[in-house]
Amino acid sequence: MILRMGTLAMAICSLTSWMILTMSEKCQHKPSLCLECVALSINSQIRDATTDNLSCPECKEQVEYPVVQRFSSKELFSRLRIDRLMSQVNNFVWCPFGCGTGQTHYPGQSLVYCLRDKRSFCSRHLVPWHGDYTCDEYDAMLADPEHFRGNAQREREAQEELEFTRKRKLRLAAERLRHKEAQRKEGEALEHQARLRNEEISAEKEIRRITKRCPSCQAPIQKNGGCDHMSCRHCGSSFSWLNAR
Repeated sequence: MILRMGTLAMAICSLTSWMILTMSEKCQHKPSLCLECVALSINSQIRDATTDNLSCPECKEQVEYPVVQRFSSKELFSRLRIDRLMSQVNNFVWCPFGCGTGQTHYPGQSLVYCLRDKRSFCSRHLVPWHGDYTCDEYDAMLADPEHFRGNAQREREAQEELEFTRKRKLRLAAERLRHKEAQRKEGEALEHQARLRNEEISAEKEIRRITKRCPSCQAPIQKNGGCDHMSCRHCGSSFSWLNAR
């Protein structure tokens, strides 16, 4: 439901009572929120905010302290006063995860560990801890996320390049060993074949030296004693050892 009164219009709720004045002197717009919506916004910001400064829900200008006191609940306003008091303590920071706790940390130390959330966060940026970046690097990354590369990233890339080079050298060395082993085996095979051929030639020479051919079937026959009359075991023919070749 949209309610109108003069030049004011509100489409957030169905209440008829809304702000006549703006929430801050810096607001440049006409007020258009009902009192309940203003209170809801103030209380929600106190309950959920990770900053001490509350803002106008329409233009985000900082809300004046009396306005906060008027529209916030007593419990939340008391909490806001405690929060602001604690925020004035040197090196005190609230947990950005919304657990409602805070703690002091060492000066110059951005890494903070929340015991309730059991997570680490950056006290400078109030975000989960950016482990790969220093705070300055994180600022640079936010400024140019597309091209930024932090020291940790460069070191990781350099380490990856070294690891790639190491694995490549190992792969090339393994390939050289395999090639050398294949050449060795090929050489051994050639030597074995040559040795067998030499043995065959030597055997043939020895057979020709100690045997003669049967004149009928040409089978090699060795004489191991006795007379010169020979009988071939292959074909059964008889011949003289002196006449055989």
